[in-house]
Amino acid sequence: INGIYDGTEAFPPTIEEFVDEFTDFKNVEEFHKHHREALDQQLYQKALASVHDLLWKQIIDNSTYHSFPEEEVTRIYNTYTETYKQYAEMYGVDYETFLTQYVGLDDAGLRAMSESYVQEDMTLYQLVKELGVEITDEELNAGCEFYAEQYGVTVEELLSYYDKETIWLSLAYEEVITIVSESAEIIEE
Repeated sequence: INGIYDGTEAFPPTIEEFVDEFTDFKNVEEFHKHHREALDQQLYQKALASVHDLLWKQIIDNSTYHSFPEEEVTRIYNTYTETYKQYAEMYGVDYETFLTQYVGLDDAGLRAMSESYVQEDMTLYQLVKELGVEITDEELNAGCEFYAEQYGVTVEELLSYYDKETIWLSLAYEEVITIVSESAEIIEE
């Protein structure tokens, strides 16, 4: 036995000692202020994301679609089908079982989900056009760097998972939803 500890040795007994010993803050007030601001920012970002989600849903729900590019729906459907078949094999179940039990869809639901993605992309492209949104090469490269940092990977690794078109779509969505939210009338319930 090297020693017997009652647990009080692990942490200083007061907040002042904790701040002094384990942080770079000058005092407890500075420590609290920093963490309050960080929490406020997190809450703001969460609320903003909720507003953006609601606005996007309202845009999609109030848009009219005459047809879908069937080849794009099929491409997305096939991509998901192949991915889920690989997962099913990894889990040792058949594809239909994996789809219903792990994804919560049947084949028709997967097809509808694929159409939904195409619908959202069509809406985004139309809004980019109507709002005059442009993503420059510099903005695209900065976006790649930002997302790579967020995911903790290099830009090259990021681009091995997502192509530049996917990054462009994400940046375009952010720009469009910012423009829309700035002009939207938000009514709290």
